[in-house]
Amino acid sequence: MQQAQLQTGALQNLAGTGAGAANQATGLAGQTGANLGNVYTGTAANQANLYGQTGTNLANTYTNAGTALAGNYNALGQNIGQGLVNQGAANASAYTNSANLLASLLGQGAQAAAYMYGRNPAVKPS
Repeated sequence: MQQAQLQTGALQNLAGTGAGAANQATGLAGQTGANLGNVYTGTAANQANLYGQTGTNLANTYTNAGTALAGNYNALGQNIGQGLVNQGAANASAYTNSANLLASLLGQGAQAAAYMYGRNPAVKPS
């Protein structure tokens, strides 16, 4: 009987040690799972932040490029418009100068005709 009790006690001690080891293994497995969950959560959060920042950077790049292009097209339009205004002014000046030249020539022709036919426009009839 005493021998059986000694064997049962040894087995109970061994069972207690096994149960303790199983509890410790369960705790370690749970902690490992929690740690892996935290790693995956942190990685996912970091990736989400990275993708969000990349999207913001791309949006800023496209916005800045669009603003620069709009400025360039605006300046180009103003330059073309000013060139057309300048060309119009040059054309108007050329036409005005031609008209003034023709008027002067006509005036001189009228004076020459008056002299030819005996009328001096500078002398007023009495």
